[in-house]
Amino acid sequence: MATPTRSRIVFYSDCTTFGGHEVMTLRGVKALLEDGDFDVHFIHSCDNQRLASGLAEIAKSSPQGKLQTTATAFRSRRFDALRVYAAKGRRKELAALLTTLKPDLLVIAQGDIESGCLAFFAARAIGLRCVSYIPLPHRLSDMGAGRLGTLHDIINAPLFQLPDAFITISEAMKRKLRDRGADQMIHVVFNGIDPGKFTPGDRDAERAALGLPPNVKIVGMAGRFEFGQKAQDVLLEAVAGTTDWHAAFIGEGWDGERLQNLPKELGIDESRVHILPWSEETERFYRAIDLLALPSRFEGFPLVMLESLCCGTPVFASDIDGMSEFLPRPCRFPKAEPAPLCEMLKRFDAKACTPVIERLREQVHLRMTHTSFATQFVNIIVRLTSS
Repeated sequence: MATPTRSRIVFYSDCTTFGGHEVMTLRGVKALLEDGDFDVHFIHSCDNQRLASGLAEIAKSSPQGKLQTTATAFRSRRFDALRVYAAKGRRKELAALLTTLKPDLLVIAQGDIESGCLAFFAARAIGLRCVSYIPLPHRLSDMGAGRLGTLHDIINAPLFQLPDAFITISEAMKRKLRDRGADQMIHVVFNGIDPGKFTPGDRDAERAALGLPPNVKIVGMAGRFEFGQKAQDVLLEAVAGTTDWHAAFIGEGWDGERLQNLPKELGIDESRVHILPWSEETERFYRAIDLLALPSRFEGFPLVMLESLCCGTPVFASDIDGMSEFLPRPCRFPKAEPAPLCEMLKRFDAKACTPVIERLREQVHLRMTHTSFATQFVNIIVRLTSS
């Protein structure tokens, strides 16, 4: 009997940072390998060490040879759509690599439509089907980039026509793709978390372990320190308008120094602000705080929102994107505005949040777990490779 032919899927990412989308991309890779009908080759930027480490961990638990990787010098930069037109050498180099790998499908893991766009042109050059796995199809002009953002949007508009299909992370993001001119098939696969890891726990014990003070109200944020998107500055301004709330942050990023200095500028006593180094055990942080805040200026469908709720910690968030799709209205406020968030902190009632958390946790357990994500992701790749 002939051995069944496995499909070869090549993933491509030239992003140099690591965040929630990279986490889900790795889970997609793992799901395909566990399915048994796929071999995977991942082309990634040599500057993204956390992505490389994640791939190495997956390779350890996979049959030998089923996951292979190539680190390249390619890295995403602003105005890459223009750079790619000029960089014939880079296009030819990637096209030659893809020709050698002979994939059945190319999956381009993109933070936004510009990152990874080199792979669109390389795939087109050799007639290879490709799908964009994208969480943020936003217009840059809507993300606070001003006139330069508008120019970016004009330059990037043709990119939305290049993939054969899209995979995105929420219905809100699907609508944004349509708004950007994408008329291809768009598949929605919600982000998924491990419900066995993110569970309620002992708040006092976790605070002691993390060095957070007992018997005070703490509002927290977890993730990349980036004011332009995540808006840690907005949370600190909201806390400055209260007398009893503390703010806690866990993460890393290029705005780390600004985050250290801002409390003094806002007149917040340093004893009320706690900045913790990034840890993979974020569940301990969620259990330790009273409330998670997401005052983001733009988002996709945040993993931290799902993780916090499953740990029994309520979430207040900007009324945008995936948060407006998932959270009830009393948990949302105008994006990046400290005054409404400050008022919500002053009125916060933990007991009143309990039934809301339970309803949301049920939704997460039904539709947004590792298992549900893996099933949907694999099914879509199967359809794309067989069509």
